[in-house]
Amino acid sequence: MIEDPDDRRPRELRIHGVGGSPGPRLLGFDLPTSVETVGEGVGGTVVIARRDDTTIEGYDWGDLTSGSGMKPFWVLLMPFTVLNAAGWMHPTGKGLSRLCRATIHVLSVLLSLTYVFSLALLLVDLVGYQWTRRVFCPTPAADRCSQHGVRVLIVQQRIGVAVGLFLLLVAIGALVGIAGRTQRRFEQIAPPRALRDRAKTRARTRDGAPPEGLADPNFFWHPQEAKRLLLVHLVALALGWLAVVFVALTRMLSHAPGQALHDSLHLDHLLAAVNVPSAVAVGLLWLGWIVAVARRPPPGRSRWQPAGAGPAIAATLAYTPLVAVYSGTLLVAVKRLSDWPKRTMPAVHGVPGVPRLDVGSAVAFVDVWGGVIVAAAVLAGVGALLLLRKPHGQTDDMPDRTSQPGRPLDGADPQWCSTIASRRSLAWLAHQADWAALIIALGLWLTTVVSFLIRTRLFHRVNVPANPSSLLYSIGAYVLALGPLFVYSLVRKSQGRPTLISTIWDVLTFLPRSFAPLAVRCYAERAVPEFQGRIDYHIRKFSQPVVISAHSQGSIIAFAAVASLPEDYARNVALVTYGSPITTIFGRFFPEYFGSDAVARVRAKLPDPASDIPGWRNFYRLTDPIGGQVFEPQPATEPSRDIELADPMPPPAVPWPPLPGEAPLEHDRPVWTQIAVHSYYLNEPELKHWVAGLKTAMGTPAAPGGLDAPPPGDGTVVNVAKG
Repeated sequence: MIEDPDDRRPRELRIHGVGGSPGPRLLGFDLPTSVETVGEGVGGTVVIARRDDTTIEGYDWGDLTSGSGMKPFWVLLMPFTVLNAAGWMHPTGKGLSRLCRATIHVLSVLLSLTYVFSLALLLVDLVGYQWTRRVFCPTPAADRCSQHGVRVLIVQQRIGVAVGLFLLLVAIGALVGIAGRTQRRFEQIAPPRALRDRAKTRARTRDGAPPEGLADPNFFWHPQEAKRLLLVHLVALALGWLAVVFVALTRMLSHAPGQALHDSLHLDHLLAAVNVPSAVAVGLLWLGWIVAVARRPPPGRSRWQPAGAGPAIAATLAYTPLVAVYSGTLLVAVKRLSDWPKRTMPAVHGVPGVPRLDVGSAVAFVDVWGGVIVAAAVLAGVGALLLLRKPHGQTDDMPDRTSQPGRPLDGADPQWCSTIASRRSLAWLAHQADWAALIIALGLWLTTVVSFLIRTRLFHRVNVPANPSSLLYSIGAYVLALGPLFVYSLVRKSQGRPTLISTIWDVLTFLPRSFAPLAVRCYAERAVPEFQGRIDYHIRKFSQPVVISAHSQGSIIAFAAVASLPEDYARNVALVTYGSPITTIFGRFFPEYFGSDAVARVRAKLPDPASDIPGWRNFYRLTDPIGGQVFEPQPATEPSRDIELADPMPPPAVPWPPLPGEAPLEHDRPVWTQIAVHSYYLNEPELKHWVAGLKTAMGTPAAPGGLDAPPPGDGTVVNVAKG
């Protein structure tokens, strides 16, 4: 499409939420022929426009998160991804912030080593060394298996250890290769040059320092830092592999002539060497939260907020499941490899029989994890029973139905009120996710510490219980070993659909991999610069103001894009958000970047087109578990910025006039009969008319400042559509 340089009409740019690529539905159509590509178009993103009204555009980024066929395998990288998010959850105070970031960097290196040593214990020690001997020495007293009544090393064990070391090296190479490839595709995407240049010369904080956080135009673009961080982890992985080689060869070849062969290589000692300092580091993060709680909070803030514990929560949820899963997997491997082939031959002529497979203290706490699983299942069952109970409160604002059967509805009957109350209750519970995460993470960490202290003697090794075949051990082993497969199936089923799993993925992978380069790549490193590029295209090249209307996760992309816009650009931008998790999710877990202060800074950048027309307005529903209010309470004399949309929708007191050129999929919602929850925002007449009015108000913006600034033009609307 060729742009008319004299066309100064406002542009409406829509951006969707989670759930894959919406295609033409982003602009209200089913048929691809109803839209045309006007930007991007390769590599998972595209900018489309209506054929019958090119002022309405949409940025489709869905394939960045759901288009990858490797997404289900990202489960293996989940601990790195959660730990990387922990680095961004630091408190707003600079002192504790630096401590948290440094601790997360250390934990990230230890996590890389944990991967190496846990795989080494399985591939090199358990399979390559111990199980190989069981297979090739069916008769321990045979000449090739013993000499003078003493077990000797057989050539198959040497080969098994060598193969295990090679497979371990391949696994390490795969991790590094994936990280390096995604760096080239995502972390080297620069923001628009014009925005970078203007920000360098004009964007400064009040004290004259360069902008920080999302206000930095290079926030998502640090290619050299990314390379250095990956190099550090590459060195750590290489040193970990060399440590495995050294310990394995030393244990395998160190026995003197006539001395019995070691039953195992005891690579579990390497795991203990990283697990103990990891637990201490996580404990320091919890201590930092306690210190933050003890401090006097800033005016208007409560000290009892889980946000301060964000780094400790995420670090605990990164490490504890990983340790539990590899413990259960190792125990299952021991059980299954012990059965094939089954060797129970006793000692013969003084030659010891076949030794049992042993991974040491790596499985010492599987029964503890089994108990945690049982307790979690019981609590989940109790919670499910409570949710089955239909609440009847929270619907006092709903008028009772008085119409007769077969007539149009004029209210909600008791059963419908109960359903509405259930949706509102679920939405309220979802908005307390930070408290749930705090309780779960703190419980897991305390369970780990107490269990370790109970089974440890001071300055001695961990005591492994004598019966690893007990019920709790069996539950822990098999449930933990199958856990990643269950999560894999959930991720696979969630592709292309807005589910809880896809929402969590999009939250965890939004911020750059500045702490864990082996985490799942950050899609915002492409989405934000491309979105800014479209804004720059309209404002700088065609002098067309832009109204950004964003839905769900799209509002996070829009928020980040606007946060770093130069002021002369921001004066030509208005923002509409709906179903937005800026405050309900991101602000709770990442207060430095999406908290109330960050929201206030972005709000201040967007001027009001008129005294009664805010430059940024947010729409939400009480039934929406993701979106909610964004702004702090404001004086009654100011126009409201947070607008609640009734769900279900009652008939308006005065019918809304039809909008010209309305798309087929964007007609008004039915009244009373539909609970929309997080969808169908663009079918809300109040929201649609607000966007239309905002475009009209933005049609003649004030001239932006600066010698090289664009001349005045029409308003451009950026709209984040149904996701």
